[in-house]
Amino acid sequence: PNPMQSGDVANIVFSPSNPEVVYLGMEVNAHSLYKSTDGGRKWDRIHTFDHAKDLAVHPNNPDIVFLNDSHAVWKTTTGGEVESRKEFLSNSALEVVLTSPYGYGPSVTSFSTIDIAPSDPSVVYVAMKGGGRQLQTGQLYRSTNEGLSFSKVEGQVPTFNVVKVDPDDANVILAGSSDGVYRSIDGGQSFTMLTAARDVVSLDTVDGIRFLAGSAEGVLRSEDGGTSWHVQTEGLPSMTVLRVRIAPSSPDVVWATTLDGVAMSLDAGRTWQEVSSNLPAHNLQA
Repeated sequence: PNPMQSGDVANIVFSPSNPEVVYLGMEVNAHSLYKSTDGGRKWDRIHTFDHAKDLAVHPNNPDIVFLNDSHAVWKTTTGGEVESRKEFLSNSALEVVLTSPYGYGPSVTSFSTIDIAPSDPSVVYVAMKGGGRQLQTGQLYRSTNEGLSFSKVEGQVPTFNVVKVDPDDANVILAGSSDGVYRSIDGGQSFTMLTAARDVVSLDTVDGIRFLAGSAEGVLRSEDGGTSWHVQTEGLPSMTVLRVRIAPSSPDVVWATTLDGVAMSLDAGRTWQEVSSNLPAHNLQA
């Protein structure tokens, strides 16, 4: 256990280039972002603002981090280290790079998801969730200069729960929505539905060919880049899957957190077994 205020963990992200560096976003006021430099054993709070929704770490530089909250997208290039008087006075090394016109609102107007293109880290996608009265469909933004500026792109889906950029093509994006999985091949200008499923909230891939998605109907699995999908539920503690993660160094190993515990697969998501053991909490969102 770590001495953090209660609140959902929005995301936990290991730096791809230095796995000893880990960032953790908290969905609670004044405890937005924590950082560990020893693989998650000890944590320091580096940002103290609004409820975190998602975060992304640069694939080659552990000091470049983006953080979403209900009103803004923040960025640091120093790993949260304060290096100027301005940062010292504001008590944060993070600066706002995108703001919402809706103010500090509910989840439908929050910046729900962000991802950096592994093949071209200058390309960053961030989305507002949508799906409510204030914002009927999700809104997607794209940066081509590492987040210095963002432009809204025209592609829409009912809700942007999660976006995942293809590891080999910065213009190919998969989006998890309230009603299924969508794909764009033109940098978010348009989307087509790949498969229907309730509440797709997680997407992961290592090679751009095998995709796994977490949904309210189980784990969705594709072996052909998202063209066809199969649903896996057997062995999962709950059909409501909250997060799916493929081990980058061993892609046959996959972990899933669910409403009722944790599951692991040793065959790339084909079969699952519960491994919750003596975990004190079961509803694990990250």
